[in-house]
Amino acid sequence: MNKTVQHSLILGFALFAIYFGAGNLIFPPSIGNASGTNWIPALIGFCVTGIALPLLAVIAILNAGGRFEELTRPISPWFYKAFNLLLMVGIGMFVTIPRMAATTHELGVYTLFPQVPSIVTIIVFFAISFYFAMDKSNVIEKIGKFLTPLLVLILLYIVGKGVFNPIGTPVATDLKSPFSNAFISAYQT
Repeated sequence: MNKTVQHSLILGFALFAIYFGAGNLIFPPSIGNASGTNWIPALIGFCVTGIALPLLAVIAILNAGGRFEELTRPISPWFYKAFNLLLMVGIGMFVTIPRMAATTHELGVYTLFPQVPSIVTIIVFFAISFYFAMDKSNVIEKIGKFLTPLLVLILLYIVGKGVFNPIGTPVATDLKSPFSNAFISAYQT
């Protein structure tokens, strides 16, 4: 395989892994369960905010020269710094980091090993995360070469199990607007 294709695959896998987070694993089954037989409009609503909007954000930043700072320059020179600070502190520290730790324990460890305390899971999870993030020059390569292929195999197993051995059939629910519910719920991803 030539280097361009190999680098494109690694970068594509890394981008997938970066955007595929806990929300993408938790919210689709929850949205599907709430939508019941109206799962198709819910799927469309999820795809708009959970897939299309993040992809459009990447395209917008690429069209601005690959830097978020350039994208926000027409607003004001100070906007980039203020907006980034609010995002990193607000969303990163108060939403994403606690959700990653909680999801790892509740869905990944507790279901298989209920006797393991959450603090052990949290320490191990963030130690592994630190290992992959500590070398800025190789983080994309590490994620794209190692983590994403593992993630894709796990996801294929989960989807295959759901398709070939479903836990039930969809039933009608009282949800009035499955598209709107999924649109708003998927935004949390």
